[in-house]
Amino acid sequence: MVILSMTTNVALSIGTIFNDPPVKHVPTRTCKEYSLASKAGDSAYYEQLAYEDALLFFNMTADTVGLSARVLLRRAAPTAHTKLKAWINDQAKEIKTKGYKFVFFQSDIYFDAPTQLAIVRGVQEIRLGSRPVGDPKEVLYGFRYKPETGQLLDIVDLGESK
Repeated sequence: MVILSMTTNVALSIGTIFNDPPVKHVPTRTCKEYSLASKAGDSAYYEQLAYEDALLFFNMTADTVGLSARVLLRRAAPTAHTKLKAWINDQAKEIKTKGYKFVFFQSDIYFDAPTQLAIVRGVQEIRLGSRPVGDPKEVLYGFRYKPETGQLLDIVDLGESK
């Protein structure tokens, strides 16, 4: 009986290791209700993820760049690490060498089903202290996520918004 119980426990443990279901990322900040009932989540789920990631990704200072980088890379799919690391390193270099702050004011978020992008519209500014450097730009960014887990796959610069 003991051998049967041990064999069953070992078999269940092995099954759990190789059949580990994906864990979905749940946004910590929410501004609307969303559903995770389906395998992929609904459009509001992706909008919430993009809202949270845009706050981290586009609002960086010398004090926050390290934390933002760690959180974003932990949330990103392994296939996205190289691209995101390069982008973050470029931002960190400008922040540290020039003393810049990157500020992003979001004005709209929506999910585009055909492209599977959560699109964030807003105004992006570079500041030195509290003063803007250059003119603010109205921009669009698209965030793509892995449906099963909510991991960040890509950030697409969709250009300036008119």
